[in-house]
Amino acid sequence: MAETVNQNPVMAGKDISFVSVMQSRNNARIAFLGSTEMFTNNFFSGPITKYGEQETTSGNRQFIEELTKWTFQEKSVLDVVAVEHHKVGEVEAPAHYRIKENMTYSIALAEYHHGEWHPFSANDIQLELIMLDPYIRKTLDMVPLDDQSTVGTFTTTVQLPDQYGVFKFMVNYKRPGLTYVESVTTVGIHPFRHDQYPRFISQAYPYYTGAASMGVGLLVFTFVYLWGGLDSGVKTTKKA
Repeated sequence: MAETVNQNPVMAGKDISFVSVMQSRNNARIAFLGSTEMFTNNFFSGPITKYGEQETTSGNRQFIEELTKWTFQEKSVLDVVAVEHHKVGEVEAPAHYRIKENMTYSIALAEYHHGEWHPFSANDIQLELIMLDPYIRKTLDMVPLDDQSTVGTFTTTVQLPDQYGVFKFMVNYKRPGLTYVESVTTVGIHPFRHDQYPRFISQAYPYYTGAASMGVGLLVFTFVYLWGGLDSGVKTTKKA
């Protein structure tokens, strides 16, 4: 006989989980399990039988091992090994940049798993140039790995924005299951110096022409007014 439910259940459906994990902003990890029996030998060696198949050992042991490795940061941990930026054609990072210069940025990342650090591989890491708001956002290209590679290097070349100020070169990489990567480098971008601007700007030719015509007109008016020999029509006579 079916039982009548008079009250709504506290949780149902997707709200119920046997195992839940989370990772905070500072990369601290925590796992919640429905019971400590999940760590017992009976749970590890518990058999399962699929329809029409023979009895086999479940994957509970492997699941718990991977769960504990992830929780205690024994896997899926990213580390920023190095960050470099410099002008195109140079190797040293300058004290500051100038607007519209071409700049090369690279970041090296390693991933920890199986007790060792390995090169990290991805195709969705982005660089942002931020001053209050992002001015440039570009996906980094991964440098091909070789047998001697210990880190994964991601690089790109961008033209700096036509805006001077204090910028942040930021790589903000957050993906489920991996520790968060937030690398920030603060760099100043200066405007052109007074001797770096072009002498004449083509867009300003109408203004140059207007200023020159005003100067010529003033000279002509001055010459005519002072030395034009204008006769006022007034005659003077001398008394005897």
